[in-house]
Amino acid sequence: MEKAGNKRTIKLDGDRLMDRQSLRLYMHELFTEEKKIDVSDKGILDLLMQIEDDTDICLSKKCVGRVCGSVYAFHILGIIGKASDQNPHIMIHFI
Repeated sequence: MEKAGNKRTIKLDGDRLMDRQSLRLYMHELFTEEKKIDVSDKGILDLLMQIEDDTDICLSKKCVGRVCGSVYAFHILGIIGKASDQNPHIMIHFI
């Protein structure tokens, strides 16, 4: 993750979206200091909706390929996309 001023750039790691435990640790590293993170669909969406700094979430071709190979990771990417639609501070880019 890179941060310049109030803008963050996150190069999404598809390998970290493969299961609930990996996702929980990854979300903690990226977005919150809270020890307990709810990785239900609603919990992830709520967490992403709290983002107030402009945040670019970048997906490489490798990441997209990895995510598309996992039903769970693809579902999580859909939640991230929904958050991007609802939170004007989140932008998704394909790199």
